[in-house]
Amino acid sequence: MKKIKTLTVVITNHNRPKIILLVIDSIIAQQLENIDMDILIIDDASTLPINPADLKKYGKKVKLHRLNANVGLHGARNVGIRLAKGDFIIIADDDDPFIPNMLQKALDLMVSLDNYLKYPMLLFARTNGYIQKDYMLLNEEDFFKKALKGDFTPIINKKVFLENDFIYPEHEGIKQISCEILLSYEIARKFGIPAWKYNIIQLGDADTTVNRLTNPKNWLLKAKQFVKLQEIEIEYMQKHGFDKKYTDHYNFKLKGLYIYMLLDNRKIEARKLLKEKIDCNFFVKFGLFTISYLPISIIYKLLKIYRKMRK
Repeated sequence: MKKIKTLTVVITNHNRPKIILLVIDSIIAQQLENIDMDILIIDDASTLPINPADLKKYGKKVKLHRLNANVGLHGARNVGIRLAKGDFIIIADDDDPFIPNMLQKALDLMVSLDNYLKYPMLLFARTNGYIQKDYMLLNEEDFFKKALKGDFTPIINKKVFLENDFIYPEHEGIKQISCEILLSYEIARKFGIPAWKYNIIQLGDADTTVNRLTNPKNWLLKAKQFVKLQEIEIEYMQKHGFDKKYTDHYNFKLKGLYIYMLLDNRKIEARKLLKEKIDCNFFVKFGLFTISYLPISIIYKLLKIYRKMRK
């Protein structure tokens, strides 16, 4: 069984020069067995950059690479994957600390698979992540059957990932929004993705972390980008016939598109979508139609209530 010898943790950072230090500390503190681990920070043209003096105490274990222009979350991740020196790469966020001494067990679980080296990506649940079993080999349809929910930490096999020309999707207009699910679909269809319920990262609190994508404030601030994201996922489902095979999931995406259109003040367009494409019973459709005449501030509050009820 071939062991992992080199590992790079890639952290993308944009204007969070202090909280990332807590994440770095949590990584450095991990106890690993005969693995050369380093940390590569990709600073996405921050206007509040990390002070290099804050990184000196880590020595050569931490490297900072600054981008001259803002390329967005996925663009920065793609740069990090290309520059990483490790054979395996963990993609981490700059506000989610690693759980103490959990990484080694995750790596042991990985190498316990006889054929783990053939996979471009492997996943470990974050603290809000869920899959139906302790371990699953995910195929593309599992994502539409809701076999997994929440957030997962990807560990990338750099050689296989790049040999197959995989990249994190970079769509114009949604640079600060993650659409990594499209990458997962692609890899799952071609290779399958080993996934474990085991946690290595503690997810930050979306309600208190303003810059986190899922923070409720961003539903309004980035409504236009969320509209685009929903459209991209819906187009993907249509392209591969999943709109007809998984109608409940497809309609869920259409309803999400409808709500974000309302938050983006595109109410006429949203009502047309509701009338022509969203399949739901009369009472649901009537309720969705009615809220389109409410002020955006009220729609936003109703969405917050709905999200809390679903947790």
